[in-house]
Amino acid sequence: MGILLFQKQFHEAIRLGQKRTTVRRWATARVRAGQRVFTPGLGYLRVESIERIRITSLNQQDARADGFATLRKMRETIRAMYPDTRGDGKMWWRVTFVWDKEHRDTPGVKQSET
Repeated sequence: MGILLFQKQFHEAIRLGQKRTTVRRWATARVRAGQRVFTPGLGYLRVESIERIRITSLNQQDARADGFATLRKMRETIRAMYPDTRGDGKMWWRVTFVWDKEHRDTPGVKQSET
């Protein structure tokens, strides 16, 4: 089982299905389509797809899928999270996922129904 970390500011948007993608900077893909991954504070996500992307090709539709109101806000957030990418040998990846509401518990800890 893999793991995907998200800042707490994104948790509610994931729960509401407003954030269905994430852009990551990795040397190689760290998750694969069909994989179930754990996210602390949320439980489990199911990875639907992963693809290499060009960061310059992101558009407004990508921003909305990533939980942002505007492409500008998405770009600002990405720059803040990844301030120095030149020469790091890594690539941009888009991970598409769904939150697994049925298995939102932490491994080994049963949570009550909400």
